[in-house]
Amino acid sequence: MPNISLDYFVALARTKSMTKAAAELFTTQQNLSAYIKRLEEFYGLPLFIRRPRMELTPFGEDLYHYAQQIQITYDQIWETAQSYKNVNELHLGCRSAYPHDYSDWLSLGSFQQEHPNVKLIFYEYESAEGIQRLLDQTIDFLFIGLYNASIT
Repeated sequence: MPNISLDYFVALARTKSMTKAAAELFTTQQNLSAYIKRLEEFYGLPLFIRRPRMELTPFGEDLYHYAQQIQITYDQIWETAQSYKNVNELHLGCRSAYPHDYSDWLSLGSFQQEHPNVKLIFYEYESAEGIQRLLDQTIDFLFIGLYNASIT
């Protein structure tokens, strides 16, 4: 979670122990305590009642609820960002010098809108070379045109 203060707060609220939360976060109790103090100063309200076990104040309970939701949202944002980094390439062979002839005809524009993480790469080949590239698996798909002599 990008907000380390909330991350520390959630760990302490969950474990109710400075020792356990600090160990879980790989930090010192003094550092954890400083972050909690900063949050309390920021909101102007105490978050914990310090007894042998840390107890949340009513505001601390509310903040804990919201902080958990924020963590879920941050995780979703992180997963979305990672999905954009994983761009897949689809290598397409064609006989035309104008790949847009195919992309317009096949409505590949709508495909790209639905699949923004797929990059379409067109290669121009003669039929025999395109078929060989397809067999060699250096392209994923080959567009070929058939000439019908009966059409005038």
